Amino acid sequence: MTTTDSKNQTSIAEPKIAAVGLTPDSLLESLDRELGFYRKRAGQVFFFGLLAEVLILAGKERILLGNRWPILHPLIYSLMFLMVAYFGRRFGMEYRDRIHALKHSRHELLKNLGYEIDYPRGRPRSEIKSINFILGFLSIIGIVLVWLAYFGRAYEGVPK
Repeated sequence: MTTTDSKNQTSIAEPKIAAVGLTPDSLLESLDRELGFYRKRAGQVFFFGLLAEVLILAGKERILLGNRWPILHPLIYSLMFLMVAYFGRRFGMEYRDRIHALKHSRHELLKNLGYEIDYPRGRPRSEIKSINFILGFLSIIGIVLVWLAYFGRAYEGVPK
């Protein structure tokens, strides 16, 4: 632990950086690379969920149940859409938490090195929250379309 006096202020980050053996620039670069990695992974989770929803709607992901219980088709497809939205949100929030921890570390490092920090903090809406909202909204639309298709075909087999 370092001490501070009024004439010579030493930061807390300097001994930690010296102990690791990295320069502040290389440490900032590694933090930025980690941030880029987790942002890319969060985007990949979103696009994978979007692809899964498109495949479900296009009929490429089929569940063959026969014609015995026709109500099971929309129920199972609704469950599939809900699972895509749930896992997309769950994984996206995990990456969001890691990104926030890395941003906090970068903020503390910059503050300890004496840089002025002017990027926005504490924003109510982040990119990951937005793509999770879009994924959930598309899941709801998929559920509605599945049920509309079910009710649209429900009268096809009725004799006139």
